Amino acid sequence: MTTYFPLKYSLLSLNAKIFKWYKYLIRSIFLIFLILSAVALTNLTILQAQVKTVAQVKTAAQVKTPQASSALIAGPMVGASFHYEVLIWLQAQVGSKVHLRYWQDAENWQAFESETYEAEAQNYGIVHVHLSGLKENQSYRYQVWINGELIHTDLALKFQTQKIWYRYGQPNDFSMLIGSCAFINELPEDTYGGQTEIFDQMAKSDVDLMLWLGDYIYLRPEDWMSMKGMMNRYLKTRTHPALKQLTSRFHHFAIWDDHDFGPNDANRSFGLKKEALDAFKLNWANPSYGLPELPGIFGHFTWSDVDFFLLDNRTYRATSLKQTPDAPYLGDQQVNWLLDALANSRAPFKIIASGSQVLNPYQRFENASLHPTEINALIDGIKLRKIEGVLFLSGDRHHTELIVKADDPHFYPLYDFTSSPLTSGPSASSAKEEEINPYRVEGTFVTGKRNYGKISVSGAYGHRKMKLETYGVDGSLIWEKEILAQDLKIPPEFGKKK
Repeated sequence: MTTYFPLKYSLLSLNAKIFKWYKYLIRSIFLIFLILSAVALTNLTILQAQVKTVAQVKTAAQVKTPQASSALIAGPMVGASFHYEVLIWLQAQVGSKVHLRYWQDAENWQAFESETYEAEAQNYGIVHVHLSGLKENQSYRYQVWINGELIHTDLALKFQTQKIWYRYGQPNDFSMLIGSCAFINELPEDTYGGQTEIFDQMAKSDVDLMLWLGDYIYLRPEDWMSMKGMMNRYLKTRTHPALKQLTSRFHHFAIWDDHDFGPNDANRSFGLKKEALDAFKLNWANPSYGLPELPGIFGHFTWSDVDFFLLDNRTYRATSLKQTPDAPYLGDQQVNWLLDALANSRAPFKIIASGSQVLNPYQRFENASLHPTEINALIDGIKLRKIEGVLFLSGDRHHTELIVKADDPHFYPLYDFTSSPLTSGPSASSAKEEEINPYRVEGTFVTGKRNYGKISVSGAYGHRKMKLETYGVDGSLIWEKEILAQDLKIPPEFGKKK
């Protein structure tokens, strides 16, 4: 057995050495771990410092850059609406890059983005964003982005597309506001305008669109002598605090009267009518303006099953002072366009919007009765073509009334709903002859107070009806009148257009 002692001792000695080496190895690994950890911690500290520095630089850059909201000068305002498309107006700082982000007004939404537009100097920074590829009969919400920054606003930014109702057999009911003559005081001595809170009341209305019936702006002498002056007046009006909520809600369409066009009672002799037209087209988002061969603001749009025909009562109009009976109001070509467009319409209501009264026979100020040859030709043309469902809207007069001409037993009654003024000075009194106007619907004459109108269309297909209403500054109802589509049809005994 003594023979094995040396071997055993040798094995024990070897194990001791291995254990010693093992301890050294563990210590080395632990030391390396500590060294690596220290290096990693140092790198992390450096990285955090770099990130912090970048963030500080970025924050400093943002402080030096104007707020994104300052890039938006005016708007946005929603204009024309089609089945798959919508136009949206806004004005931004020249050189800005503008796009919209929009989505269906639903719980589970997917956002889309418009193309990017540049706010160009030649257009005074105005952009008309054309959204296409939308879904019909849908409500959308949207955001404005300028130079990659979201514009934060408390405005209710939404729009809607039209329903292709004839596929389903039932058109949508809808309602709209109308009004004219919106003088905005600018100087301390200005007293003509007032009660701009009417716009706040209108903005609360649950309607789909608004049609401005002229004198949205009041060009002053310092404005109407240049395109720049006209644009400046539009900007002052569009950015007025009382109007911002109204023009951001629902869809807006417009015609003009003398104060949007030029001086008081301006007509075809006005030398800057081209500039006035260019300014109007820049500042609104109607679907069309005039014809290629006939410049003007006249045009047409459809809402649900109702057709609207917008007239230009200034570009081709002769003076209403010392004129002959043959002096034009719209001009032969515009009258022919209107009659053709009316004859082509199958709408139960065909609404014609004019800056001046059309049917009031009392010849005072600038109503169309001062141009009898042309207006009689228009009314005769409607009757000759047996066009049903016609109703006129007008502004200008600084009082509100509903005129009806029911003096032809062979034809249906023709109505002219005048709505005026919004914020301009209301007429406190009228000539006695006008106060007893036999063509006025009783109870609709509103003088001495500012007001606005509302129109609602409802009912089953084939049995549509229209309600006309007038409201005061505080939103209280002044009068209302219901007209059935059936009431605007030619009596059966006198024949009907096939």
